[in-house]
Amino acid sequence: TVNNIGKKVEFLIQQFRLIRAQLIEKGALEKYLYKFYKQMFEKYFWAIEKMTHARDERVLDVLKEMSEDFKIALEQDNLTSIDFIYTWKIQQIANNPEKYYIDYLKKLYKVSVVIPVHNASLYLRKTLQQVTEQTLREIEIIIIENGSEDNS
Repeated sequence: TVNNIGKKVEFLIQQFRLIRAQLIEKGALEKYLYKFYKQMFEKYFWAIEKMTHARDERVLDVLKEMSEDFKIALEQDNLTSIDFIYTWKIQQIANNPEKYYIDYLKKLYKVSVVIPVHNASLYLRKTLQQVTEQTLREIEIIIIENGSEDNS
């Protein structure tokens, strides 16, 4: 489990929830609000990046779990009352983790589409239209043509 990022994330979330509870119990949350949530946010996103690059299919589930902590940050701990650099991103995740996840993936992955073209003028326009209508917006289209005789 030491190298299992999924297990690490479970413990990471539990750890931050315990730390928050301890800070509240000692009356110190307000004093450490900025530092606590900065650490939480950075560690959570370290975990999301690791899970994404490891192709872990539970990234959305983890984002949903994190969104619960971010809702608490906004609603109970009044995170918006301080000048916090990640507030906007925290609000996005708290309000709609699914949308954030989709936008995150769109920005993360870039795709090159290579289309070989040889005497394919009848199909080229429709092919390009179908490629450009895909969900992923960040694409590069490379068209390879090697001496077609049909104006491809």
